[in-house]
Amino acid sequence: MLRNVLKRLGLASTAAILGCSIVMGSTYAFAADRDGQTGSKQGKGNSDLVDLQLLSLTDFHGYLQALNDKSNGQIMTKNGPLTVGGAAYMAAHIKKLKNGQENSILFSAGDDLSGWPFEVASHHNEPTVEFLNAIGLDFSVAGNHEFDASKEFLTEHIMKGKSFDEVGVDSSFTDSAGKKFKGADYDYLSANIREADTGKLD
Repeated sequence: MLRNVLKRLGLASTAAILGCSIVMGSTYAFAADRDGQTGSKQGKGNSDLVDLQLLSLTDFHGYLQALNDKSNGQIMTKNGPLTVGGAAYMAAHIKKLKNGQENSILFSAGDDLSGWPFEVASHHNEPTVEFLNAIGLDFSVAGNHEFDASKEFLTEHIMKGKSFDEVGVDSSFTDSAGKKFKGADYDYLSANIREADTGKLD
């Protein structure tokens, strides 16, 4: 896994792609050598330095379908408005950005869940997780909407795939491959989540 290659890397960083599944771009982060100079996998004999591409999405909220409206789902081009966003558009764009980039990390800045679209809300966010698994998300931050149901909903159902109430009616629906929901293939990370009543870090 790529995580095993990341020790001792200093990253010259910049920003993200796919805000709300609509605003897209890419960022290239390169390992810096010990003098703070940008290195590359070809350069200066530092074989432990690698080129690294960071790809990020945020506030997806389960919008598997593109929103066909000017304020949320379209960008203006020289040929007129272009509908963007949605699962198919994002997956194709991410695949294009990863092409030829051996070391890419795809992560989410949070608020993957609490999808308002009917097909997501009625299946308790499971279609969102299936999609994020399919595009190879490496990890996600736990945003505030990850806790809209409960902490246990995130840690037990979304992360571990544990069923609640009646299977196939309340949770653990059959996915697009005909298999029962199994939870996220990626981790949710947090370092500053506290219990409201005790102030204790989770």
